[in-house]
Amino acid sequence: MEHKDTVKNLTRGSISKALIQMSLPLIASQFVQMAYNLIDTLWVSRLGIEAVTAVSTAGLLLFLAQGICMIVQTGAQVRIGMLLGKNDLTQAQVASGTSITLNWIIMLLYVLPVLIFRHSIVGFYHIQNEVIVSYTVSYLTITIISVLFMGYNYVLLGIYTAAGDSQTPFKYNLVGMILNVILDPVLIFGLLGSPALGSDGAGYATLFSQMVVSLLYALRVHRDRHLFREGSFRSRYRMSWEECKIILRYGFPAAIQTIIFAMISSVLGKMITVYGNTYIGIQRVATQIESVAYMTANAFQVAMTSFVAQNFGAGKDKRIRDGYRVGIYLMLVLGVFTTLLFICEGRPLIKLFFTDSLAIETGTDYLRIIGYSQIFYCLEVVATGTYRGIGKPIVPAACSIIGSLLRIPMAAAFGCVTGFWWAICISTVIKGLAVPILLHFEMKKESLVDSPHKKKTGIRI
Repeated sequence: MEHKDTVKNLTRGSISKALIQMSLPLIASQFVQMAYNLIDTLWVSRLGIEAVTAVSTAGLLLFLAQGICMIVQTGAQVRIGMLLGKNDLTQAQVASGTSITLNWIIMLLYVLPVLIFRHSIVGFYHIQNEVIVSYTVSYLTITIISVLFMGYNYVLLGIYTAAGDSQTPFKYNLVGMILNVILDPVLIFGLLGSPALGSDGAGYATLFSQMVVSLLYALRVHRDRHLFREGSFRSRYRMSWEECKIILRYGFPAAIQTIIFAMISSVLGKMITVYGNTYIGIQRVATQIESVAYMTANAFQVAMTSFVAQNFGAGKDKRIRDGYRVGIYLMLVLGVFTTLLFICEGRPLIKLFFTDSLAIETGTDYLRIIGYSQIFYCLEVVATGTYRGIGKPIVPAACSIIGSLLRIPMAAAFGCVTGFWWAICISTVIKGLAVPILLHFEMKKESLVDSPHKKKTGIRI
């Protein structure tokens, strides 16, 4: 399976080398995004806690949008990876064009209602401060438009990583991050003759950078003659309803998992405002620091999904099992590191963003408590990536949804701010145990991939 430089064969050679080479650009991309998020938060925090809270509140809806993006991103990644492993490039091209068209339809169905009902949506949080409400509505109006471009970028990330190309997404994300870093202070504070737009400036910086990344992807797709069909624009992006159904089947559980997680986070955000509106902003900053582990692990999960999907399509059962074990070892290193970092060095990290003593104490408590769950989270993402790669996304999605739902009654039962953090920690541990244990029993079955049509798993590629 060699199609020039566009498709990388993950079905042969060193497993650890394949996973690491795939993971490093993805991890670098996530760190680029994390760096932008931290820098963005740092600039916005200079405007005051009201601006931070406004951006945090609108950010929950953007996080929900990321979950919706995963419908096509994950579905396309798994489907195209399987087809490339099967060496069916023609059908992979059909799936690529279908996934892009399907993504635009889904994104429009999300963005338009949010724009129309944005005032009611912000009102859901019952924020009493009118300044924060005004900032939130304005920032949301700007950034929700960026979701259209974000969705396009996500689906192209899925397509190219399915082909083993993680370099392209990294390069384009790096360009977007650099633009964001430059535009943030210029638009927020009115530098270089620009008007001072405050938190709206951060929104415009996000929108413009996403548009530029989308343009880079569009130019790449226009030149690509391997993963996309040749011919007119209409023929390249014509939808195949059969492919559409398969993509949705693979991607929908993963998206529902993320969407419900975002909704639960919104409910918890609303619950925590009982103790004060500023706690949402404090949690946002602490969560951005936590993303050191979250983004790195999720990047490896994407690589794991592509690796497993290609080998599943090629019918290589043993290589899937061996790859899973290698993934566990690699992620244990990350889990131990982040556990020690958050528990031992949480206060210095939080003090980079806050001078207020309450914010420092609360943020430090968050990192310390969340630190105890990091190893379990890393185990969960490796198992989830493997499940998705073999076309069984429902199992990890169900475990994640149930575990995340437990956060609401636990947070209510604990009845204090740190109780919210413990609810998150405990639920993460539960999920981090459940998914690998279930996959262990799945692995003990006689075979994961028995035939080209995967009769044993009930999945047809």
